[in-house]
Amino acid sequence: PIARLDSESGKASVESHLPYRDAMQRFASEENIAFFDMTALTEEFYNGLVSEQGREATLHLHAYSAADRKTIDVTHLSRYGAFRVAGLVADAVSKCPIALSNFVMEPQEEVLPREKN
Repeated sequence: PIARLDSESGKASVESHLPYRDAMQRFASEENIAFFDMTALTEEFYNGLVSEQGREATLHLHAYSAADRKTIDVTHLSRYGAFRVAGLVADAVSKCPIALSNFVMEPQEEVLPREKN
């Protein structure tokens, strides 16, 4: 699973996902299949954004949880967040020696944060 968002700090919140991530990693190892640690990748991504640009940078990655468009959903991604996390997935796949890596493409269009689109 990807990291959740800590709405106070804007950083990644991963503790609740670690048992699930660990189980997926064990399964991948047992079945001899590729494993992409999206928890670690998104944690690094979120925390890097906060360090470089502040808390607001990660809030744009998540959807609103209410119709008032004021409350951020700390679990579900916005269109922009999905675009950015898909880029992390594509990068991880492209670096892995599996057949799927041959099919990774550059995005056909850029998705902008909600205040810019």
